[in-house]
Amino acid sequence: MGVESELNIAHFRRLLEQEAQVLTDNCLKWRNIMNSTSDIPEDIEGDVMVAIGQAELLMKERFSQFAGLIDDCEFKRGEKEVTCLDLQGFWDIIYFQVEDVIRRFVNLEKVKSNGWKEDKLPPQTLTPKAGILLYTNCPLKGRQNC
Repeated sequence: MGVESELNIAHFRRLLEQEAQVLTDNCLKWRNIMNSTSDIPEDIEGDVMVAIGQAELLMKERFSQFAGLIDDCEFKRGEKEVTCLDLQGFWDIIYFQVEDVIRRFVNLEKVKSNGWKEDKLPPQTLTPKAGILLYTNCPLKGRQNC
């Protein structure tokens, strides 16, 4: 079974519906948490609002655009033909943004579980390994002199 046969209009409509539901559920959940919890620090409230705003913007802008492309593919509309492979490529691009929003909600859940405290990890510093020399002012030309 080839990739093209697995990709069809119904598949993309399901994907869009499923991810929209996940994002909508997260937005509702975190709005309810914000409305029912008084001890959320201001900076975390800001993070919640950013996650909700990013999710809503993604659904309003990108999901609407994708739904239009699905319609163009199904009804053969538009200046250029939209294929299911085109839809997959566009979905792959959108899904990076979906994952980013979901990651924000997951991180908020961790902060909530931790008593509204963020885990502050010390910044990682790179240390040179033994026998390796690091040159910080190496010119672009003549690297052999570095």
